[in-house]
Amino acid sequence: MMTSAALAGDWSSYRNERFGVLVDIPPGFVNESPAPKNGDGLTFRSADDSATLLVWGTNIQRSFKLDSREVVKSAIDDGWEISYKTSMDKQPKMNWLVFSGSKDDRIVYVRSLASCKGKQSVNFRIEYPKTELIEYEAIVKRLSNSLKAGQAAGC
Repeated sequence: MMTSAALAGDWSSYRNERFGVLVDIPPGFVNESPAPKNGDGLTFRSADDSATLLVWGTNIQRSFKLDSREVVKSAIDDGWEISYKTSMDKQPKMNWLVFSGSKDDRIVYVRSLASCKGKQSVNFRIEYPKTELIEYEAIVKRLSNSLKAGQAAGC
């Protein structure tokens, strides 16, 4: 369980050179494995192993809007009950996506930004226990505010 003291600790920063992903990493979250050879991102786990944070970049296949629809559909197909998502139909030139939902005793929150003139996206996905919803509100807010599309090697 994340405590107020842990949240007040020092956040670190993660930068992905290939896609230019920039995001703050919460205190106590550590990278669980070596970076993949393709350089698309990293996975971080909370100290108590109850939460997972994925940070990555990707090449857009069709358009950001269409690819975003597929991401949401995939989450639904995986059993996530989506309780909030950006209204893709009301944004003709959509360049960001946010959605959240729940499955069993877990909550997921996903944020994506179009980058590289619409050719790529930068993303994070955090999953944590429902019982820690209040504790994670501040973490999700900071993650959302810190996600940026910086200079990308592949752009």
